[in-house]
Amino acid sequence: MHVTRVELENIKSHAHSVFTFERGTTAITGENGAGKTTILEAIAWALFDVLDYKKEDFLRRGAKKGSVRVTFETSPDVDGRQYVVYRDTGQGYYIHDPRANLRIAEKKADVGVTLRRLLGINEPGTDLEALFRSAVGVPQGMFTADFLLRPSERKAAFDRLLKVEEYRDGAERLRDTVRLIHERVADINVRIGKAEGQLVNYDLFVEERREVKSLLEETETELVRLRGQIAARARVVEEMDAAERRVTETRARFERLGVEQEAAARRLYDLSLEYQERSQRSEAQLLGEFEAASASMVAVIGDLIIVDESRRLRVEMLKLADDELPQLISVEIYDRG
Repeated sequence: MHVTRVELENIKSHAHSVFTFERGTTAITGENGAGKTTILEAIAWALFDVLDYKKEDFLRRGAKKGSVRVTFETSPDVDGRQYVVYRDTGQGYYIHDPRANLRIAEKKADVGVTLRRLLGINEPGTDLEALFRSAVGVPQGMFTADFLLRPSERKAAFDRLLKVEEYRDGAERLRDTVRLIHERVADINVRIGKAEGQLVNYDLFVEERREVKSLLEETETELVRLRGQIAARARVVEEMDAAERRVTETRARFERLGVEQEAAARRLYDLSLEYQERSQRSEAQLLGEFEAASASMVAVIGDLIIVDESRRLRVEMLKLADDELPQLISVEIYDRG
């Protein structure tokens, strides 16, 4: 992380001050009381939430509100981008992303979590205040103070800074991991032994695999053939279903025609009875008519006989006339002569 700019507004002796920092070593010089330490305190307050006195005492005398803006660039491992942290002596506290032009975190809790991520402090349980006081912002004349403490006090200070207890706990947990690894290694060795025993029969397995592969190919070929037969039989089944439907329709039609035939037979039988009745009546009527006609014919025949006799007589008379007419004509001619 690299602090590039610090802006103070109504903070202690600074009415409005802006400080920029290039990469490398930076020396801040000035007279006593000029506000050199205030720059470091502003960075500690904005980024690490560390302030050795009340924020009201951090405010410039006579001002109602003071503010601090700290601009920094994250390391390339994080994202290598620039962010601005704003904090004032009131309730204002947020992180601004200049590239996106928006606030990515507000309020103390959210800002603290986001700062840990941006500063690369990802280990849980890290004491930010101890980290700042003993490593980042060591006060003037106090750089070697921790080294001059009694052993027990020095151990407590550096254990907290270096997170010795956490590493010790981690080491204890690693022992469990090592034991687990040993158990896994032993299990793997057993499995390796079984595998080596199985490898003795490798050639047999290869030959068996070859036979199984050949059988599989034959089975697939047979499966293709059976699928073809199934498709053909499915078509036959469809044709049989169609034929069955036609048979069913024909049977229904046959039964319907049978019913109609029975009805026609009954009708024919009724008509036969009616015809017989009418035939019997007609024979009696024809017999009477025949008898009447016979009588009439007899009368006609009698008349014909009479007519024929009369005709015969006339013919004889004409013949007789023909024989006597020349004599009569000659007699008449003679008389007139």
